[in-house]
Amino acid sequence: RIFITGSTFLENKAKYGAAVFCSYEPGVIDKCLFVNNTATVEGIVYWYSGGKVSNSIFLNSNMYPGANIIVSIYGGTDANDNWYGNIWKNHDIAPYVDNRANMTRWIFLNATGPIYDEASGSFTTQFNLLEYDDATKTIKSYDSGMLPQFSLKLSSQNLTISKNIAELGETIDGTTTFYKGNLVAEYENIKYVLPFKYQK
Repeated sequence: RIFITGSTFLENKAKYGAAVFCSYEPGVIDKCLFVNNTATVEGIVYWYSGGKVSNSIFLNSNMYPGANIIVSIYGGTDANDNWYGNIWKNHDIAPYVDNRANMTRWIFLNATGPIYDEASGSFTTQFNLLEYDDATKTIKSYDSGMLPQFSLKLSSQNLTISKNIAELGETIDGTTTFYKGNLVAEYENIKYVLPFKYQK
């Protein structure tokens, strides 16, 4: 068996299996980061004999329209528990994974709050990861420590925030005197816009 853990795949390009191509050997991919990889035909991960891909991140995957990020030619590949770039607004939209692979659960980025202090105009919020289970249509907690670690770049409109970089689960404090504003969290091509509505 092939085991690939804790690895980063950046800006690779191939027709099939831009980052990983496994022909006749099953294996495991865990806690890996795949960013800016290009498959000119199909598959950032292309698996013939089946395996497991979990707790990994796939962002900026460039392929033909309708192609799949993970391909499982003979089936038997488990593609659950990965972050394919989903956020709250598309949390229940299935990522592009081959239908011969088993994938009923995927991770998405979510924001909690904001929690306001009406008297002072201050607020707190944080970003974290949750898991959507398509089989039961439910949302569950997810331990972000299972994924490769990354930070979110923060910016704001009509808000004053306490930091410009935040880890998952880290509290973000801020103040506003405006009726409307936005807090924006970014990582690679993923942008989460958290709108604020407040009147002091």
